[in-house]
Amino acid sequence: MLDKVSNKVLCFLTGNNELDEEKREILLFGIKRIIEDIPKTIGLVLIGFILNILYEMLIVTVILTLYKTFVGGVHAKTNFMCFISSTVFYLAIIYSAKYIITAGITRFFLLSIDYIFATYCIWVYVPADVPEIPKVNKELRKSTKIKAFIVLNLIYITTLLIIKDLYIQRLIMYSVFYINLMTTRTMYKLFKNEYGFEVYIPEQ
Repeated sequence: MLDKVSNKVLCFLTGNNELDEEKREILLFGIKRIIEDIPKTIGLVLIGFILNILYEMLIVTVILTLYKTFVGGVHAKTNFMCFISSTVFYLAIIYSAKYIITAGITRFFLLSIDYIFATYCIWVYVPADVPEIPKVNKELRKSTKIKAFIVLNLIYITTLLIIKDLYIQRLIMYSVFYINLMTTRTMYKLFKNEYGFEVYIPEQ
């Protein structure tokens, strides 16, 4: 069913024009992910509405869109597990920000640790891909690392110099931390993922 709907959407978007096999597979993968995300998004919005945390979920989503786009990270094997892991991800960030309150030197110490951890993850793992959408081109990987680092710094500068609400600051910082955590080998092993750039062998 999903394949049938995805192919119809692809035909509509491309106007039935012929595509080479590689480009077609990439587009179909993206379309499938979007279609699969619709029920998950509806479910997350309902949870946010029930728990009265829609505003916080919106902030986390903005950081996800800005930062995870370049960073990458693990993927759940099934739609159900994706929904569960996404729900845990959002709730962990929001309730950590709500109840783990830091101030003074402790706050700046944790911010520094978070920044160092993010820099390490970008240097070692980013872009954290999977075999389905591998990023094996060295120049592409290098440029993605640079973009991720630029976005990281923009997020930190904006958060520390412009945003005065400490709760919002914590939401942003914890979002960055959890996103980076999802690029590590520990999380890849936990989700039974492989790094695409390590296992993918381009056609000769």
